[in-house]
Amino acid sequence: MKPEDLDRFERRCPRLGGPVSFRYCLRAENQGKPCHKTIDCWWEHFDVVTFLKEHLSEKAFKALTERRPMNKVSSLVDLIAQARNRMGGK
Repeated sequence: MKPEDLDRFERRCPRLGGPVSFRYCLRAENQGKPCHKTIDCWWEHFDVVTFLKEHLSEKAFKALTERRPMNKVSSLVDLIAQARNRMGGK
């Protein structure tokens, strides 16, 4: 996969409810780390596991595959905090 393909691939995010690019799932969704659902969401589109193994450190890939998702309330609080940070902490 080429760097420009990160934005070319797009799908509906089950967590956010709207379209997102693969790049968003890799970086923007989880404070610069891949979303825990990246493999679940993208496996039908291309070999996402191989891509992640090639582009993440072994430690980061292991952390991604072993990560437990946050519960809904924690996830919402985290998303609100991220939004506030993007708005300058207001």
